[in-house]
Order: sequence, then C-alpha cells, then structure tokens
Amino acid sequence: MITLRRFAPFLAIPLLAIPALWPLFTVGLTASADGMLHLMRLGLLDSHIAQGMLYPRWLPDLVLGYGYPLLNFYGPATYYVAESFHLLGLPLPQALIWTHATFVVLAGWGMYLMALDLMPRRAGQRPWVAALVAATAYLYGPYLLTNL
Repeated sequence: MITLRRFAPFLAIPLLAIPALWPLFTVGLTASADGMLHLMRLGLLDSHIAQGMLYPRWLPDLVLGYGYPLLNFYGPATYYVAESFHLLGLPLPQALIWTHATFVVLAGWGMYLMALDLMPRRAGQRPWVAALVAATAYLYGPYLLTNL
C-alpha cells in the first residue's frame, strides 16, 4: 500500500533545499571563473539544435572562431537538461538556474536513498529520519554549494 508517510521525505527534500537555492533565484547565476562559459555553451548548443544538429560535437564559435570539439570531451547532459527547460519557454539564464536547482534536489534525493540503504534496520527505530538528516547535511555541505 502506498502511503504519504513513505514519500514524505521525497517531498521534504525540495522544501529543505529552498534556502540553499534562494540566492540562485533572487540574485541569479553565481559569479565564478567559468559561470558565463556555461551560459555561452548553452547558447551555442541552442543555436545548433535550432539548426537541426542534435549533438554538435564541434562548436565552431569557440576559441576565437577557430572552433573546439567541446562535446567530445565535456559531458553535455547538463546542457541538454538546461536546453529542455529553455524549450519549455525559459530564457537561457533561467534555464541554467532551474537546471542547477533540479540537480541539487536530485543530489538530496540520492543522498537520502544512499543513507537509507546504509542505515541498520532495528526494531523501533526510524532510519528515514537519519537519512533525511544526512540528505539535508549534504544539501548544505560546502562541496555541493561550492560546485553549484
């Protein structure tokens, strides 16, 4: 039987992630060494998809117009998720922000599932509480927020 209690942690993790994601939605993209590069790459991928190239391995507009085989060496999954948000109607910077937010929530869910799997099962204990604490700690860990 499916109960709300079973899925409550999966509903709680996006709510617990709101304070961590708040600066993205209020300030915008973070100022980092490669932050604008990702936006430029997303724009180039968008223009290539608009021209009918679904997987452009060579991006001719990079490296001062000489081109670069970026998608041969750099995983494009993040850009395709952002592109899907853009195709749903969001502008490119907002699509990148929503992609970051989606991946942070997915990371929280993944940590919850991993911690739940590692918790010992004993009678009378609630391992989901400890797994939710682990997921929340991971959401606010310096590694995740710095990479964001």
